[in-house]
Amino acid sequence: MSTPPASSYTVADTFRLAPGRVITKDAELTVEGIRGRVRFIQHVTAPSGAEWLDVITVRTGHARSIRPAAVSRVHRRRA
Repeated sequence: MSTPPASSYTVADTFRLAPGRVITKDAELTVEGIRGRVRFIQHVTAPSGAEWLDVITVRTGHARSIRPAAVSRVHRRRA
């Protein structure tokens, strides 16, 4: 997962999934098509308007990029 040039892409540590629902860095998610949970890293918007979420799988540590629509659940953090 390389960092895109700052001048052409917009990168954010948070993402508004739905009204009143904001995902912050390190939030755990369940995603359609990926077994287990993933941890949110950043939201990226390309100059073309395409957007995706960079995540890391919790069990294996693999970096992935997913579409925001693929998020099926946001898990609460345990205290």
